[in-house]
Amino acid sequence: MKALILVLLASLPCMAQEVKIIEKMPDGSYVVSISGVEYRALGADKMKDLLQQKADFETLKQIDSEKDTQIKAQAQEVELLKKDVQISNLERDSYKSDFERVRQDSQRNFNLFMTERDLRVEATQFIPHGSKTGFGKFLSLFDSQGAQTALKLVVPTVTMVRGLQCH
Repeated sequence: MKALILVLLASLPCMAQEVKIIEKMPDGSYVVSISGVEYRALGADKMKDLLQQKADFETLKQIDSEKDTQIKAQAQEVELLKKDVQISNLERDSYKSDFERVRQDSQRNFNLFMTERDLRVEATQFIPHGSKTGFGKFLSLFDSQGAQTALKLVVPTVTMVRGLQCH
């Protein structure tokens, strides 16, 4: 008797619910009404498909986030490469301006050299060479281009020969 009373007391709060199939869908699912609220009931195969699709979706979401990370890394790399190109362009422009300045300086120095040479040639006609007799003839020999070249070649040659003899 106690058990019967407990069953009656437990069943009091439970009211009967009306369940009715509204429509069968082409995919094998049902639209059902439970106490006036419509729900969609899915079969076991459809639930397996949905679970597989959910797992695939999670995998694709993870792949998508990895691709986003890779895209961000690539974008940073592109920015760094752009900065490298800018630095290279600045260096190139600096080298180009240095080259132009050196070219102008060398042209100016060449012009100065040519002017100095012309002035030296012009000045040699005003330098007295003295008499061409005796010792003056001997000194004028050293004043020639050939003698100057010979002296510039003889001194290092003698030094080299002397150095080779010592060893």
